[in-house]
Amino acid sequence: MASSLYKTNFNNTLHVPFEVRQEKYIKVCSQVNKLDLEKPILRKIQFQINGWIPFQSLTPLIDTFILEERKLLGYPSYVNTDWLKRNPNIVINYYYHILEYYTEKEQGNKFRLAPLCQIKRHFLSIDDVVLKNILINVRTR
Repeated sequence: MASSLYKTNFNNTLHVPFEVRQEKYIKVCSQVNKLDLEKPILRKIQFQINGWIPFQSLTPLIDTFILEERKLLGYPSYVNTDWLKRNPNIVINYYYHILEYYTEKEQGNKFRLAPLCQIKRHFLSIDDVVLKNILINVRTR
C-alpha cells in the first residue's frame, strides 16, 4: 500500500509540474544569456521544444537551444501528459539537466527530483555492525 502510494506521488511529481519547471528554466536561460525575451517568445520556444508548434527559426542562439533541448527529450513528436508518463527516465534526466544548469549558473529555483517519503515503518532491521555500535554506546554511558 505505502509503496504504491509513493509510486503514484513520484510519478505525479514528474509530469504535473513539467510545463511550469520548463517554462522557468527557459526564462532563466534567457536571463543568463542576457536576451531579455518577452513572454510570448519564451512560450514560442517552449512550444517548439515540446513539439506543440512546428519549428520556426528565431535566432541562431535560440535555434541551437531549442534543438539541444529537443535532443535531451529524445526529439518527441508531441510532449503531453501521456508522453511524460511513458518516459519517466527522460523526464528525470531532463530535470537533472535543469538542476545542473541552475547550480552551474547559480540561478533559478532548485526543486526535488523525488518527493520526500512519508511512509511510516513499524519495525527496524538492525545488522550486526549497528547492533555492536549500539551496545558499545550503551556500555560507555
